[in-house]
Amino acid sequence: MTESTLSVRVLWHHPTKLEVVDKFKQGHSALAVRENFGEGNTRAITIKEVMHEYSLTEIDVLKIDIEASEQYLFSQNTEEWLPKVRMVIIELHDHFAPGCSRIFFDAVNKAFHTYRYTLCGENTIIENLDFHKS
Repeated sequence: MTESTLSVRVLWHHPTKLEVVDKFKQGHSALAVRENFGEGNTRAITIKEVMHEYSLTEIDVLKIDIEASEQYLFSQNTEEWLPKVRMVIIELHDHFAPGCSRIFFDAVNKAFHTYRYTLCGENTIIENLDFHKS
């Protein structure tokens, strides 16, 4: 028997306070966040914190659609958690923030020695071929 947990959180590369903004003028379908220590009312957490909260040593499938914030999530501290992920399914948003894909793939190339890359619609799928379940 397998278990799945759906967790809706604001992910970031370090713990902080964020402010939700309509940066791309797309309405609720593409809200963005920005750091705002004084006015931010949304607590951001790291994937490492999520893993600790749920006592996870690994993540089987990590689905990410964070409207260009992937540029921040994958910019730092990925060595702490990315090698523990078997598969990442992500929507990359270079049309909102040029360079998002490069930041993501730089992190993947550092974390995974070998991986399978698939593009399925708007989803980029990366399977860590070095992954071994603990």
